[in-house]
Amino acid sequence: MSSAISIQNLCFGYDTREILHNIDLEIEEGRFCVMVGPNGGGKSTLLKLVLGLLEPVYGSVRVFGKTPVEARRDVGYVPQSMEVDGQFPVTVEDVVLMGRVERHLFGGYDRHDREVAEQSLADVNLVGFERRPFRALSGGERQRVIVAQALASEPRILLLDEPGANLDPENRQMLYELLGRLNKRLTILLVSHNLNVVASVATDVICVNRTADMHPMEMVRTEGETHGIWAHLHHSGCPVSDPEMENEHTPHRACLHCEKCVRKEKK
Repeated sequence: MSSAISIQNLCFGYDTREILHNIDLEIEEGRFCVMVGPNGGGKSTLLKLVLGLLEPVYGSVRVFGKTPVEARRDVGYVPQSMEVDGQFPVTVEDVVLMGRVERHLFGGYDRHDREVAEQSLADVNLVGFERRPFRALSGGERQRVIVAQALASEPRILLLDEPGANLDPENRQMLYELLGRLNKRLTILLVSHNLNVVASVATDVICVNRTADMHPMEMVRTEGETHGIWAHLHHSGCPVSDPEMENEHTPHRACLHCEKCVRKEKK
């Protein structure tokens, strides 16, 4: 399998505060990876680096062999939620077509764009919703529309930042089952606080807490609650602490900057 995301020797921080340190990750095409870890551990920052919204202090990020900016058309992004002005009369189709904007910086949408939008809504089981006001949808329906918007960009990889955070358990489960089906044709990288919810569809778990370790899901899948999976990860030597245990958020390394970063700053 070819590599969808390749991260090598990655360090990132703001001023003297280091957020991520010495990360090496290889995510093959077709995988469904879930990033977990404590608040402030760097999950969303790592996602932004893959999106090209941030640049590494040291090291590199490649998406399908290109820089994140060069690969932007290959990447679909789903945030936690989308805020829409209640007075703004935007339809479901309008929201989905926003995923085609980068392909139409000049000029309007054509027939092919609308066909792609229609297929994207079919992918998330919202056929017939095109003309409905986005503001009138339920939380679960809105989140599926946002997924459809990302699919309308015709990506090769889908990045999601805690997409189930604002959903009730039933809609959250429906969303993750949908992502499991989409994984048949897309690589997926998802940030989640609840590993247990996505354990049935994920292929890999990436533990992030300043550093990052990747574990094949078949090696860590266990019966029972989330703590059973965490116990298995810790037993395997994973350096990332259990996000449910506030007193054990210990960084993998004590230094603020690795030697390579220091050398680079001195040049």
